[in-house]
Amino acid sequence: MALVDSIFENSVAANSGDKLTLDLRSGGAIIIHGWDEPRVRVFGRLRGRDWRDTHVSLERVDGGLRLESTMQTRGANSSTDHEFELWVPRHTNVPEASARAAASSRSRT
Repeated sequence: MALVDSIFENSVAANSGDKLTLDLRSGGAIIIHGWDEPRVRVFGRLRGRDWRDTHVSLERVDGGLRLESTMQTRGANSSTDHEFELWVPRHTNVPEASARAAASSRSRT
């Protein structure tokens, strides 16, 4: 098991049927669980050489919620190894393109 350099945890009120956009430009693995709570909860494990340059936010946006992770510094040599675990209300809309982009972003870090 890899050591964790930092933990990110947050929750935001949500409704069943909300759209959840995943915009993980810093890369990272995603695990999504459905639950019966009226909120989205994210638990992130930030690791890798450049984890300190990562900014993570979970916020309400028009039409739903967005989980976003960005790198504060740009560079071809940045290295992260993040994992994001989410609990979302059942029947939350996670667009396939958003989930596919989040999953493939892991290989770009």
